[in-house]
Amino acid sequence: MERLPENPSIRFLDVHFSGRGFQSVVDAIVRRHPADPFAFVVTPNVDHVVRIHRQKREHLSVYDRAWLCTCDSRVLQFLARIMWLPMPLVSGSDLVAHLFQAVLKPGDTVSVIGSTREIIDVLRKRHAGLSIHHYVPPFGFIHDDKEVEKTVNFVETAPARFVFLAVGSPQQELLATRIEQRGRSRGLGLCVGNSLAFVAKPRLRAPLWLRRLGLEWAHRLMTEPTRLWRRYLVNDPYIFVLYARAWGARLPKRRSSSRFAAAKRTAPAAVFIAPPRTKAREQDQHPKS
Repeated sequence: MERLPENPSIRFLDVHFSGRGFQSVVDAIVRRHPADPFAFVVTPNVDHVVRIHRQKREHLSVYDRAWLCTCDSRVLQFLARIMWLPMPLVSGSDLVAHLFQAVLKPGDTVSVIGSTREIIDVLRKRHAGLSIHHYVPPFGFIHDDKEVEKTVNFVETAPARFVFLAVGSPQQELLATRIEQRGRSRGLGLCVGNSLAFVAKPRLRAPLWLRRLGLEWAHRLMTEPTRLWRRYLVNDPYIFVLYARAWGARLPKRRSSSRFAAAKRTAPAAVFIAPPRTKAREQDQHPKS
């Protein structure tokens, strides 16, 4: 599946992020016809990037296959901007909330893979005009070919404008890739993690002022310490090691030890790739708020 056409690209820590702002992303999603071949959106955060580099380098190809890849982390955005990379923030939670509030309309059909029955019941009551198909694969399904096949078949036999994949990362991204590779589904998949819970129960999400300070992760850690302490306090700080390597790779060439030179060769890349400027592109760079 090709990426969104004429999409400015920001390569940061080896991941190709979209350079589109929030409204531009929404406009592109709205313009996409529900009968178009299945494609998917990913919204990587710090945890995703760290996992790619430390454990699952092969998963990078999954993000490269995505129709659209947006930054879901103010920490990543801040680090990128220190490198003069104009990284917009388009979080999965904000995007999903906007789709339910302003894009989906009565008569539309959506599918949800994962999440919980309680959350789906709330969404069905709040958005009574929507047709919501729901399927929850068993825990660890991504390692069972039969269960993956059942899940893919569900998506194929329940056509929907949007398919919300809410089974956690990297399961949802791997599942999206399998659906896209089969070539039998339509609509747009969105790898959304726990975002539907915030749509059903907005009080669960961090207050806006904390989000603007880049501290949503701290709020989530305080509300779910048992589940998230290792991610935020042990695994994710490795992002600063990756960032230091990427920064070092940008320094002017100079004589260095073989060890430092080797580190530079393996450092994650950071570069901004702008498309040719056109009148339409200039308008897209300044979307309506």
